[in-house]
Amino acid sequence: MRAVAESDAARVALGEERLAAYRSALERDTAPAPPARVQVIESAAMWWFSMAVSQFEQEDLETALQQAQVSAGQFMACAAAAGEADLDAVSSCAREVDAGHPLAQMVP
Repeated sequence: MRAVAESDAARVALGEERLAAYRSALERDTAPAPPARVQVIESAAMWWFSMAVSQFEQEDLETALQQAQVSAGQFMACAAAAGEADLDAVSSCAREVDAGHPLAQMVP
């Protein structure tokens, strides 16, 4: 794929702007994925944004997204401090930030 992206034929066929976008996507695609535990933590943090968007008719979207950012940030900081590998600790972090978070229900 890189050979194609670096060829003169690709430059002619795609043009400079599209070729640059293609190369950029190719670089991102080949970058190593974060560890699964980090992906789980990030996915759990997205819950606050999903809730904000689903409830935006009831309140101001900007305010809801700002609160989601604060909550997600608090959760991510707590999870990082907990070591991210301990599900009980991460669940506790979710409960500390918002008892309604699905992970908050996992800790006995």
